[in-house]
Amino acid sequence: MLANGFRQRLNHQFLRSRVGRSGHCLVSVPRSLSQTITLHAKSYTVNPNQPWAEALPIRKGTIIAVGSEKAIEAYRGPSTAVIDVRGHVVLPGFTDTHVHFMSGSLRLTQVQLDGATNTSEMQPRVKQYAEARPNTPWILGSGWMYSAFGSAAVPDKKILDAVVPDRPVFLTAYDHHSGWVNSKALEVSGITRDTPDPPNGKIVRDPKAGEATGKLQEAPA
Repeated sequence: MLANGFRQRLNHQFLRSRVGRSGHCLVSVPRSLSQTITLHAKSYTVNPNQPWAEALPIRKGTIIAVGSEKAIEAYRGPSTAVIDVRGHVVLPGFTDTHVHFMSGSLRLTQVQLDGATNTSEMQPRVKQYAEARPNTPWILGSGWMYSAFGSAAVPDKKILDAVVPDRPVFLTAYDHHSGWVNSKALEVSGITRDTPDPPNGKIVRDPKAGEATGKLQEAPA
């Protein structure tokens, strides 16, 4: 397999290419010497007219042709770097587009912290959401970024306590690997300084006091 940088360059610019008279696929770019050429590969093009290719010339981050090693030799210059793939399979870069339908739908009914760059922007959103829903037992939301909490990137329960002290608040990070909770959420969940970290997770604690800070990682999040 190619290194990640080269693998990412296998994109649909060449997958939708046309077949030239020489028998190899050419994209609509000027013919020129390539900066890099891969040889001795089994490159899958996703082109039904020519599904496999032995060689790929790359210039300025774009694959400019696919074809046999003999045909691609025309793109090779004295300063062209050559990567010997040694018969391995080369695949186009994958773009994983998917939807978490249920959680994504529920998220639309919760506090949305997307785009907030600091806690001063997040607090009003949480407060307004809670005030508009006095009978909602848990205030749920997501979308916060670690950078919003400065270089330490540690959410603090006190920030949420200041706006919602009487109901539990649970807010998931944008990557869904961390949670941010207030003191009430820790209380109703039974989390104290003596609560051990769960399997595959961590209750982030104050290094001096030993109390939970309000940040939960992985499994408890």
